[in-house]
Amino acid sequence: MKKTLFLTVTLVLFDNFLPMKQFILVITLLFTQTVFGQQEVNFIQLANNSYYLNPAAGGMTNTLNAEMIGRAQWLGYSGKPRTMVFSMNTVLGQETETNEIYTSFLSSPPERKTSTGIKHVVGGTVLLDAIGPFSKTSLKGNYAIHLPFTKKVMFGAGIGLGWNNFNVNQDRIILYQENDATLDNYLAISSNQNILDANAGMVFYSEKLFLGFSVSQAFKNRAVFSIETDSYFERHYFSVLKYLFPASNTIEIEPIFVARIVKNAPFSWDLGARVIYDKALWLGINYRNTKNVTVQFGVHFLKNIYFAYGFEFSNALMKKTMNGTHELTLGVHLNKKSKSKRTENDPEEEKKGVEQ
Repeated sequence: MKKTLFLTVTLVLFDNFLPMKQFILVITLLFTQTVFGQQEVNFIQLANNSYYLNPAAGGMTNTLNAEMIGRAQWLGYSGKPRTMVFSMNTVLGQETETNEIYTSFLSSPPERKTSTGIKHVVGGTVLLDAIGPFSKTSLKGNYAIHLPFTKKVMFGAGIGLGWNNFNVNQDRIILYQENDATLDNYLAISSNQNILDANAGMVFYSEKLFLGFSVSQAFKNRAVFSIETDSYFERHYFSVLKYLFPASNTIEIEPIFVARIVKNAPFSWDLGARVIYDKALWLGINYRNTKNVTVQFGVHFLKNIYFAYGFEFSNALMKKTMNGTHELTLGVHLNKKSKSKRTENDPEEEKKGVEQ
């Protein structure tokens, strides 16, 4: 007989009797032979921020890159899904070169470096993810090696190893029926789980091309419950492909394709494009095969800072409940060594020339 565990957490507040905005939220977890559905966060800007899921995707620009991503759904509802990601990566022993002095607010991001020989990239990621009483904390350290694949294309492979914690906050659970023995037994055994886990990935990239493959939850750890089940934290496979085409002297177009594969979940993909102006401003739109549409825009400014925002329009069946998804990214590129060349009207350089 198939062993099944039902855990139902129900919060019921009625709009007719309470003055503030209310809602009905029912969270039902069904664990049978396997855990169904995607277990990783489905980021809107995965094509532009791949490092959390692909440890090989750092170090392509030879800078120290620090980034923060914030994501929120169901705004206005208590217990809404929310995610924070912090990441940092750098290339060991590499010097960087800035080819110009920025004299305006907007600036170009650093270019991918494909002629620097072998590169060793180190970094790490921190994830804080929560929905209702359930939360996940993840901490990983990453290492990658990049080496020339052809004269213009680099190949990189990386691995991330770390710790995941899955927790149930009992104070946030309100039961429809008190004294639930099944829930009490589950909380006593399974409310706080610590797991060693890994992810891995590879990339091919040039100044215009990016192709990445990665897998998360690589160890496929068994989930622990009050009864024995065949439930696992399933492996998630990701692929990102994008290529930059020049449309004019100041405008570039970048088609994007993202694919996700998870056991017992439908194949998921995004197809879209970004339009980039003067390398500093960009606007993108993606269509997801779940019939959702995402819109994104970003800006690179003050020489080494970048900001991006994404919004996901939910499909007709979910839009009344989900109210869309918001995602913010803030990051910085730091050069290890700057070798700025002189501009034609730089008064300091002209003064030095006269004195000499």
